[in-house]
Amino acid sequence: MAVSSTSDLTTALEDLTYGTTERKVNQRGSSELGKDEFLKLLNIEKLEDSSNMLLEIVNNMIISILKIDYSTIYLIENDKYVAKVSNNKFSMKVLEEKYIYLYDYIDVSIFNMEYENSKNNITNSKSIMLIPLILGDRIIGYIFLEHSEKGYFSYKYQEYIKKMANLIAVAIKNAELYRKLKLAAKIDYLTGLYNRDYFYNRVAKSSRDRKYYAIVMIDIDNFKSINDEYGHPVGDIVIKNISQIIMDNIRERDIAARYGGEEIILYIDNEQVNEEEIYNMIDDIRRKIANNSIIIEEDIIKVTASFGVSFSKSEDHIDDVIKEADRLLYKSKSIGKNRVIIH
Repeated sequence: MAVSSTSDLTTALEDLTYGTTERKVNQRGSSELGKDEFLKLLNIEKLEDSSNMLLEIVNNMIISILKIDYSTIYLIENDKYVAKVSNNKFSMKVLEEKYIYLYDYIDVSIFNMEYENSKNNITNSKSIMLIPLILGDRIIGYIFLEHSEKGYFSYKYQEYIKKMANLIAVAIKNAELYRKLKLAAKIDYLTGLYNRDYFYNRVAKSSRDRKYYAIVMIDIDNFKSINDEYGHPVGDIVIKNISQIIMDNIRERDIAARYGGEEIILYIDNEQVNEEEIYNMIDDIRRKIANNSIIIEEDIIKVTASFGVSFSKSEDHIDDVIKEADRLLYKSKSIGKNRVIIH
């Protein structure tokens, strides 16, 4: 089952844009886009954070339906046009280096080119169509189409191609919004760490696969005093600052989350490291927090943190390991703070 006409593409993109998740696809003609790929396109929630998957499928549809040689989709990232997908690496370079900055238009542009091949003295031709992807009043990218036949892209295609581009632009935006929503559901808005629920669900799964891991409970010392003296906005700055220090000093496979208030929790995979190495890593984080200065206007704020580190045994449930780390954290705070207690 395949998409085979311009109306099919428009209908498919309308489905993607406005939320329809199932539609029978026309079986006329031929296309390399299979039914499974097409349904993935229509189900935006299955794209997760892979917007390139959407662009790849759309690009393949454009090539197949319009019967063109090359198609490249560019999106604006950090004020630059970045080639995201293409079936021609050379065309990506040409647009990025020569054309895109010359033809920054809000309308479809068509170019017919002739150039001589100096090697065999043959004159070649090329048709180019440049279609802006517009959201509201701003351009978010371009579709760059090429065909070896001069005059292949006539102006009669403009209204259709503009409608198609508008639908693609909205679909791309929807995919990006969905990715941000999914990210927001697992990230603590203040610190950028994972939130407690996501941490627990992810760690519960990881702990089933790995027998050896550590849980670290971290609490900022005298945090209430900071809030009382400087106010909650400064307290937020302190939490963000310490969270960043922690993130900068754990490994990629470790997991950090805001556990609540001024408490942070870590999952440390120790399949390939021993308990002493983990202790040294956590104590190094403790020292960096203690040696760090947070400057607020004319005030220099110094903070410390206390740590409790618990190691799993093969028969332990994750809840037991967290409970033990919490107990060790309480011990750390009760005997002087600014220290790491390990069992």
